[in-house]
Amino acid sequence: MKYASLKYSLKVWLTSVLLSPVLYLLIQTLVRGGDYLGGLYRESELFELYVALIMFGAIFSILTLLFFWLLIFLIVRKTRPGNLRKWTIFLSGVFLTGGNFWVMNGTQFLFHDPDGLVYLMLANFAVIGCCVWFYRLDVLPKMQI
Repeated sequence: MKYASLKYSLKVWLTSVLLSPVLYLLIQTLVRGGDYLGGLYRESELFELYVALIMFGAIFSILTLLFFWLLIFLIVRKTRPGNLRKWTIFLSGVFLTGGNFWVMNGTQFLFHDPDGLVYLMLANFAVIGCCVWFYRLDVLPKMQI
């Protein structure tokens, strides 16, 4: 497939943009107590927060998507299929995501984080990691002449 790396990176990126806010809200509920979602948000406010988190994630990760696509393209060209390729893509996605959070917030949010951005970063790590291993990268073997 000619655009396999683009298709794969878009699947991983879109899934992380859509599912990371859900995981983030679940982590916030576990950390802050069981009534976090029920007590702080009505259903309409919860939906608005979810949409806002999706918009935030999509806007601030566009550049990460482009770098992720480029890295996947290079990894596919330079490594053999198998676990090494998957691990390299996995680590690339995690480092790019962590770099994105670092550029946006510096390192201060790791130690002083009243808004819970660390949990959003961890949710992104988890979803990207799962997606890298879940989705299949359909790359045709090179034709031998």
